[in-house]
Amino acid sequence: SVLRPSSPPSFIRQSSPRKARCWSEAKSEAQGSPMAKGLPEVDVNEIISGKTVDAFVGYSVSDADGLKTLPYAKHVTDVPGNLTAPSFVLFMSKKRWDALPAKDRDVIRSLSGEAFARNMAIYDELETKARAAAAGSGIKFHQASDAFAQDLRKLAAPLTDAWLADAGKLGVNGKEALDFYIAQAKANQ
Repeated sequence: SVLRPSSPPSFIRQSSPRKARCWSEAKSEAQGSPMAKGLPEVDVNEIISGKTVDAFVGYSVSDADGLKTLPYAKHVTDVPGNLTAPSFVLFMSKKRWDALPAKDRDVIRSLSGEAFARNMAIYDELETKARAAAAGSGIKFHQASDAFAQDLRKLAAPLTDAWLADAGKLGVNGKEALDFYIAQAKANQ
């Protein structure tokens, strides 16, 4: 989500994406200024509460509530696929997986997948409650337009390309892994 203290600006402008290495660089390409680049989330309150920024991006409404930054938002724009990295993902090459002792693989399997998803359901509940409270306090929720989402995909393309290249260097079929991840994410929304 993109959380904004003011009315919805058009802060994604025409730009030619260069090779961005992180979202803060992609935001710079969109002619934004990444004020909190590399800043721990616990420190964002000072910047946001001081009204130094026009928008803050990269964490959920429930996280904004927990970090006490939600009261400074007046609008939330939901973007299909989100703007954050998955918080809990373990990727491992088949070679590395096969090198693990069988008992370790069994433990990982028993704590991952559906079991992990059931344990993480609490975060869905927290997000639902935070969104309801935010709407009740007057925060307006918007769905990103197709054009806005397309602009973000263009800005993120160098990040995706860099990740695919890094995956390839590690012997991982990055395209296959990414396609699988996206399909799973869509199936589990």
